Amino acid sequence: MLPIIATTSIPSICMGVCSILGIGVLYETRKQYKKWSVYSRKKRVILFTKYPIPGVTKTRLIPTLGEVGSARIQQVMTDRMLDVLNDFQSVHPDVCLEIKYFGGSKNDIKTWLDRKPTGLIWSEQNGNNLGEKMANAFKSAFKQGAEHVVIIGADIPGINCHILKEAFDKLENETIKDKVVLGPSFDGGYYLIGIGQHNQSTLDAIMRNIVWSTKTVLAQQKKRAKQAGLSVVMLSKVLQDIDTANDLPVLEEEANITVTQILTPKLSVIIPTLNEVDNIDNTITTAIQHCTWPEYTELIVCDGGSQDGTVEKVEEIIKNNSKYSIKIVQCPRGRGKQQSVGVEESTGDILLFLHADILLPDNYFETILITLGTPGISGGAFRFDLDQLHSESCPKFFRMKLELLKWGVRTRGDWNELPYGDQALFLTRRMLNKVGGFPDIPIMEDYALVKSLQKQGHVRVTEDAIITSARRWEKYGYIRPVFWNFFIIMAYNLGVKPNTLVKWYYGKDKIS
Repeated sequence: MLPIIATTSIPSICMGVCSILGIGVLYETRKQYKKWSVYSRKKRVILFTKYPIPGVTKTRLIPTLGEVGSARIQQVMTDRMLDVLNDFQSVHPDVCLEIKYFGGSKNDIKTWLDRKPTGLIWSEQNGNNLGEKMANAFKSAFKQGAEHVVIIGADIPGINCHILKEAFDKLENETIKDKVVLGPSFDGGYYLIGIGQHNQSTLDAIMRNIVWSTKTVLAQQKKRAKQAGLSVVMLSKVLQDIDTANDLPVLEEEANITVTQILTPKLSVIIPTLNEVDNIDNTITTAIQHCTWPEYTELIVCDGGSQDGTVEKVEEIIKNNSKYSIKIVQCPRGRGKQQSVGVEESTGDILLFLHADILLPDNYFETILITLGTPGISGGAFRFDLDQLHSESCPKFFRMKLELLKWGVRTRGDWNELPYGDQALFLTRRMLNKVGGFPDIPIMEDYALVKSLQKQGHVRVTEDAIITSARRWEKYGYIRPVFWNFFIIMAYNLGVKPNTLVKWYYGKDKIS
């Protein structure tokens, strides 16, 4: 029987292998086509930037901001410039966007850029000095089929879509055929240079022997261009690049963010509650005790109509901890709505959404800052742990189930970057505004938020763990909550409306 089974199975096996190979070929073909379609666009904007390494980037700001602060400024400026490029491409889809970077490992750069919504291409800068690097960037773009190319720097926050449009309009204007387009900066340099493919033979000549980082860079560039037989076309706006402490007000105005927000951000811990009198004291007390910088931290309890004394307990906590910033607000019931009210009531630059039965780890504020300070991270959460796993009285079989649950949550967070609300999600206020705020839905609000964050960057789970209550699994067992979580997520992804999911999950028409 075995030879017969083996023989009859061979066609099926072959068909299965061919199907898998076919799917792989189709996927790779689609990926290569998308890559080719980006490269083949006739216009290209190339952004020159550095990976924000402390002590290496924005060194003239270090005496004022320190090494870490200066690197953060570099990161903020580059991310802002990427937002501008994304806006520009949304109006001009025929433009290819490229980054030429310096510093950082390939993995660092991939984490930073691979989920930017611009569909960027990127490669390392190539050359011995800035002139060579720009000349090589132009040549590479022209070789790939671009006809008009503009190079900009990341440290000029005044660059916007109107300036980029003006640059391409001037490049494409046939009135002056042989030309170079320059955007002048106040320090004697330039923030933008553009050239057409038909003038690429002049690149080495116009980029050679320029003394960079001086007040005469623009004058030198204009002279080299004229010597090469090119007309110099100037953009209408003069802009300021960010090199010294005196330039920082320009960054604050253009990027709508203060240096204080960048260097010493405030944290708002938002805690939705509903009949949590047995847990809220321990949750708030732990949040206070484990906070690295309590003077930069506020706690906002958003109560959805508790009837068990939760509000009175929180008011007692506030009275006994007057030196800490704690307040309670009344909200419509529903975790998403409560957290949205908390955001409105908060003043922090960073937002941490904490369930009322979760204990935060030591120095959680510091962990949040380090995580969100990593380029390419759009949000984060803490490692998942359960209180019963730290109890000697926990039954052995139940402990095994909880360990399996903990492993599953860790795998989901590490592989799929998909933490849930019971892992204490955190992100910046700017990022929350960017993804449109907390979804106004009665269920799956944490899942929907994380999926939105994944489109903006990576969602990182820290090694530090929160301790959450195992009461749900104690009450319903292991199988039922796990099954319902899986079922509700699957139904949500298939398009079932959240109001319907609420009926299924809670067994009633609505949360009220």
